[in-house]
Amino acid sequence: METIEFTLPSYLACYLFNNDPSSLEDNEIKEIDDFLKDQSRKLSVKALWAIDASMEPEFVTYNDLNNIGCDCLTYIFRVEDY
Repeated sequence: METIEFTLPSYLACYLFNNDPSSLEDNEIKEIDDFLKDQSRKLSVKALWAIDASMEPEFVTYNDLNNIGCDCLTYIFRVEDY
């Protein structure tokens, strides 16, 4: 199984693991959905599925999603090939 890691805001965990968008604004949902679609295209894969994350968030000044400093986790995604 091929995997890839991204440093992303910790507030995305419920959405990425449980498909629960209740704590997110519409623009945040669009931002992460667009990011994952773009990464899938760049990697020439069908989809990316969150399967694990680091246990403790840490503040970073830059993450893979945007240039906003925030508490982040390292998320591990399973790569689904075509």
